[in-house]
Amino acid sequence: MLSDFQFCCNALRRQFLSRRLRVSSKGDVKLQEANDNQEANENNVTYRLTFDDAVDIWLQHWAGWFQHHIAADYRCNAGRINEVLKEKRHVGSKQAAEKKRKASA
Repeated sequence: MLSDFQFCCNALRRQFLSRRLRVSSKGDVKLQEANDNQEANENNVTYRLTFDDAVDIWLQHWAGWFQHHIAADYRCNAGRINEVLKEKRHVGSKQAAEKKRKASA
């Protein structure tokens, strides 16, 4: 099971990924929170779940999290979480999560 500290680290990592550097017209570089909806509409690019994310999803699922809460944590559709848990995507992530779970116990 993941500790509260590990969940906090994962949440901070995802928050960092959602931030972008912005350059003003004067050339100043600023770190600003990106507007996810506006950015997705402009670029038509969304965040794809990685294998490491899939391992963390399994650990969160086993810790008792609901799929829609996990999806909100990753800012994705609950269907993507379900695809991981049904092993349609990232096959082998369940076994990797079991190894990680046993190693942390």
